[in-house]
Amino acid sequence: MPYTPPYRRNPDKPKHDRFDKITLAVAIVGVTVIAISAGISAWQAIVFTRQQAVMQAQLSVMEAQNRPWLAIDHIEPESVFVGVDFRQDGAVGVSPNIVVKNVGQAVGTGAFVETRVFAVGNRIGDLYEIVMAENDLCDIVRAQTFRDPKYLGDAIFPGAETTLPDNSWTEINIVRKKAIQFQGKKYLRLLLVGCVDYQFYVSPQRHQTRFMYSIKLKGGIDDLIPIGSNISSSQITFAPFSAGNGYAD
Repeated sequence: MPYTPPYRRNPDKPKHDRFDKITLAVAIVGVTVIAISAGISAWQAIVFTRQQAVMQAQLSVMEAQNRPWLAIDHIEPESVFVGVDFRQDGAVGVSPNIVVKNVGQAVGTGAFVETRVFAVGNRIGDLYEIVMAENDLCDIVRAQTFRDPKYLGDAIFPGAETTLPDNSWTEINIVRKKAIQFQGKKYLRLLLVGCVDYQFYVSPQRHQTRFMYSIKLKGGIDDLIPIGSNISSSQITFAPFSAGNGYAD
């Protein structure tokens, strides 16, 4: 009868099994993050297309009325800081230049801008919370007497553009709470929200144009910004978000 050696269990097999499970888990997480980002982007595109049509119709009305109407032409990044040394590790700072155009028929006076930067997690509820936060921010700005356009801000003539600078920070505890893990690194999805406040010189009424823009890294992973290093302003772009770009009042 031929000799059959006793069965010996491969001592490395449990290690291999654990490695395979870990690799599979990482792959699933990566695919999930990309799928969520893609889903949010698709939803944004649908809502944004509808919003653009409504805003275009409003623009025609704005141009026909004899009053100033300030519209956001575009936003230029002055600087973006993600985990800079002189702040607490992981804090995020954005210094945007808001380029505003008067598409109305009269001079707008006392124009100034107020912004906030928010980190968005993967919960759909985060978007609702930020829209509410934008409303709260701009309502407070409108009520502030020390920021009254009668005493502060720029005058913008019909057809003219001006740049309104500002800066905003997100605190470290918010960054830690909203950070997204992907391929062993931490990322943030950032939104810049705010409002341009101004006045018609013959009226005491204050007007606002509210806005919400997504902060994106050129050539990056969808709208994910890596945490832990400063980013050159030339690498950053601002894109109108699907919600929060309120019509000028």
